[in-house]
Amino acid sequence: MTIDAAGGITLRGDVAIEGALTVTETIIADGNVTGDGVSLKTHTHSGVQGGGGNSGPPN
Repeated sequence: MTIDAAGGITLRGDVAIEGALTVTETIIADGNVTGDGVSLKTHTHSGVQGGGGNSGPPN
């Protein structure tokens, strides 16, 4: 099913999606975003180094 809504759609309340979600534009979140149990706001990284080095993956 395809829904074309030129003015957009506003949903108020919790929404649950059972299945994959594909987004082709930017996602904007006013609150925290969590993926696979890792908070985008509060996660830490291992292997942090000074200078131009890269850190390890999120903990």
